[in-house]
Amino acid sequence: MPGAGDRPNHHPTRPQRVWRGPAMTTSENTRTCPVSPEVAQAAAAFHLFDPEMDPHALLGTFREQCPVARSEQLDGFWVVTRHADIQHVLKNPETFSSGHGNSIPPVFDPIGTWIPLHFDPPEHGKFRRDLNANFLPQKVASMEDDIRAQARKYLNAIVERGHGELVWEVCVPYPSMTFLVMLGAPVEDVETLLNWKNMNMIGMSGDPDAEEYVDEFIRPEYMAYFNALLDERVNSDNPPDDILTALTRANYGDRPFTRDEMLRVCTTLMIAGLDTVTAALTWTFHFLATNPGHRQQLIDDRSLIPSAVEELNRYFGIVSVARRATQDAVVGEQAIKQGDWVLCTLPSAGRDAAEFPDAETVDFHRSPNRHIGFGTGPHRCLGIHLARLEMRVLLEEMVKIMPHFELAPGCKPGFQNGIVISIDDLEIVVTDGS
Repeated sequence: MPGAGDRPNHHPTRPQRVWRGPAMTTSENTRTCPVSPEVAQAAAAFHLFDPEMDPHALLGTFREQCPVARSEQLDGFWVVTRHADIQHVLKNPETFSSGHGNSIPPVFDPIGTWIPLHFDPPEHGKFRRDLNANFLPQKVASMEDDIRAQARKYLNAIVERGHGELVWEVCVPYPSMTFLVMLGAPVEDVETLLNWKNMNMIGMSGDPDAEEYVDEFIRPEYMAYFNALLDERVNSDNPPDDILTALTRANYGDRPFTRDEMLRVCTTLMIAGLDTVTAALTWTFHFLATNPGHRQQLIDDRSLIPSAVEELNRYFGIVSVARRATQDAVVGEQAIKQGDWVLCTLPSAGRDAAEFPDAETVDFHRSPNRHIGFGTGPHRCLGIHLARLEMRVLLEEMVKIMPHFELAPGCKPGFQNGIVISIDDLEIVVTDGS
């Protein structure tokens, strides 16, 4: 089994978001929404990785006053904030393409584009077809007992001490260990893979020094690591039933995946699989720690938990995804020029009152709930069924094992802003509910 080097005895390296302040540029684009100078300035200075930004609050301001706002950061891009406009962009890949990347700033990976994220139909579907089989509902459901055991283990550890830090003791390891088992990477390498993922996220912040460091030092390490794991499966007479084995048998149309394509899928899965569910759980636990009435609803009626998972994913959308215009277009009332970058802010879409009545209220009875927290269109989240299962199971075990808890005195959670937004540091104390 390929090793991953020395493993630290502490939490994986926490990504330090790079922020050098607003760098103003001049745009040739014309803003059509009339806004105050303060909102115009906030839009021009908007940067996903600004550590001081309250993302939901700022995006809410844009949604109400300038729903397609112009940021002058990172060579300029449009910030789309309304549910209907985001649906329009993400469901029209012929006009708004992923082929140049799906993040701001765009990621230009030396080994090539990420598969299947950086492809439009029909190529996207050809890559995704065989990958889908690993994330089908029945495949994911077969893992529920093991996932539940992991949930109990992490929650019981908190309860036994009477306190804990939920991000790094539950929200990070719980989905990460499940993902590594599915992928086929040794679970003892989890800290190393988390560090690789974190360094990649830093490299995507727009800081050229960070990007160069990732390209020169980090990426070669994990490419060699995954290459060795793939070699093991190719050379085995009885390879394990995991995603890495499936990759060695996957086809693009009528031909097998190349090794380069397999490695690019591994990059995508590592970053998505070790980040998104963790982020969603941080928001979920922060909300439940600070809203005991909602937590009590789940304690009193566990049948609400699946609906709560959907509602919390609506209210706390975590991912923003970018597209590039292949032709002149209009989003909302804003003219978009060919070549412009457009950022679809899913955290804002879920709070759009035009789509969700009483959108700023978390309602575990909300129905219908047509949120797009998991994305929409051809690039809708590949792991949606796994994410829902992991969140449901953890909440089911929470109401049994750790029903009452609150933020520890002095705990002031901060934002981890970027393409994926999350809460950093959730020190809690277990209480008796009185």
